[in-house]
Amino acid sequence: MEEKVIGVIPNTSLKTGFLRSKRYTLVITDKRLIGALITNELLKKEAQKRREQAKKEGRGRFKQFLAGAITGFVFANRYLEMDPDEIEKENPANFSIYPADVINTRLREGMVTEDEDGNTTQYPHTLVIQTRNKKYSFSFSGDFQKAERLLSQIR
Repeated sequence: MEEKVIGVIPNTSLKTGFLRSKRYTLVITDKRLIGALITNELLKKEAQKRREQAKKEGRGRFKQFLAGAITGFVFANRYLEMDPDEIEKENPANFSIYPADVINTRLREGMVTEDEDGNTTQYPHTLVIQTRNKKYSFSFSGDFQKAERLLSQIR
């Protein structure tokens, strides 16, 4: 059976040291989790590609600009159409985590607090994966239930 991408968790932050982290997109396939490093070079290439596509479609300069400007928000969607092996090989810092290597996982929903003025603050969700060789600590925002569903589908 061919491996397929079933979803992404965009803009996660992988803790790499004391007060240090790197931005990743977590790509969930039916067989593994792939951490795909988000680099400025990749973002620039994707923005240029989106602007060129808008130009081919006959959109004006402003819509071409907008197509490139929203790249950061839709960047992770590019992985939905890519082959999982291609994703892993895209950057030497990309990695895979297979279910057989996982010892323990913790997924926690971020708290929401409200101050006396009614302003709410959403703290990031956390995902910690302990494998035989390494511990991965991610934080992310967005739809917690969607992330939970995606992560439960890795066999």
